[in-house]
Amino acid sequence: MGLLKLKKAISKYKKLYLDTPCFIYYFEKNLGYASLLGTIFKDLAQRRKEAVTSCLSVMETLILPKKKENIDLEQVYFGVFKHYPNLIVLDFNFGLANLAAKLRAKYNIKAPDAIHLATAISSNAQTFITNDPKLKQIREIPILILRDYL
Repeated sequence: MGLLKLKKAISKYKKLYLDTPCFIYYFEKNLGYASLLGTIFKDLAQRRKEAVTSCLSVMETLILPKKKENIDLEQVYFGVFKHYPNLIVLDFNFGLANLAAKLRAKYNIKAPDAIHLATAISSNAQTFITNDPKLKQIREIPILILRDYL
């Protein structure tokens, strides 16, 4: 039921922003979320949708593999961020820093969340996919919370 609900929710969007948990849940095979995210990554692989994320996602996904010295998982993530079809990783820059500061001041959100949201907005993503319910307050871009689709 949740998978169909998510498919319907994202059907109207061509360009998605994927927050860090999307990568961790899918590529580390989280039992609750991997199947939900499978539909998104399949759409990317088949070029039916495109996605963007911030280079901050690269850093955030690599923390645990580096801590555990899991070189295989590091290589998976390097491959995903460098070569996954229809996925673009955007660098952080001055303009994004300015927009992130504005969002952080307006919504009192954490700096990483503000960076992700600024990247999504500036890249013209049509929706922001995350699992952080605190971000539902954001009005500049539609927010999809994964746990709402379980």
